Amino acid sequence: MNLKKICDGVEQRAKHAALSLLKQEGYSDEEARAFLEVLYEKIPNLKGSLRPYVQGIVRWFLEGDLDDENPEDFAKVNTFLKVFKTSPAHDALDRNFNSEISERPVSFEEAKDLVGVDLDPTPVKIDTEHTYKVLRINSFDDLVKYAHLVPKWCVIASEDVFNHYTLDGINRFYLCIRDDAETVKATPGDIFPQDDYGFSVIAVIIDPENEVASVTSRWNTDDEADVFLSDEGLQSILGDEYYELF
Repeated sequence: MNLKKICDGVEQRAKHAALSLLKQEGYSDEEARAFLEVLYEKIPNLKGSLRPYVQGIVRWFLEGDLDDENPEDFAKVNTFLKVFKTSPAHDALDRNFNSEISERPVSFEEAKDLVGVDLDPTPVKIDTEHTYKVLRINSFDDLVKYAHLVPKWCVIASEDVFNHYTLDGINRFYLCIRDDAETVKATPGDIFPQDDYGFSVIAVIIDPENEVASVTSRWNTDDEADVFLSDEGLQSILGDEYYELF
């Protein structure tokens, strides 16, 4: 099976669908292709595996969710895609952002809610003037109490998933909750996922040898590979609370 050929085919079908949408709205073939080129230029994250989503993004512009005269809207989509790529919502939305749940194409606002991202244009800086509370999570019921802080984490999906990560209690699970976790916005920073939101809630798993087995940010992206922070980085931000882990 030629995987590249399959991916190219998906991208081409999405591109043709996007062009068709534009032509249905009165764009000439030349104008439609020029519009797509603008999207590719102004939305840098619209590339690779995310390229087929041009179909849904064009729909958002045509339906008035986004304004192609507003540079901030291009920036919002670019930031959205950054988080969407590693979000569980990625598996629930097709290239036209059709939802398996609602069985219809969702709007840009609905897609943002599904991903759990706040696209505030205000620049985000990592605020280091905070303290952390380290909590030992002994059971799934303990973790559920904090589900409102991390609604997209797979570990809160079920007790079986929680037991998988803790090896049925062999590993120790901790939540490191920053003092502003209830109010910080889910806005990706320049070094996402190591941004203000990412640092606001951190999951740490300690193995039976008292070694750090996993460190996960609040974003919980695939790219972190359980090493969001080194041991030194973790100690640096937790301060004295770091020793509560051991």
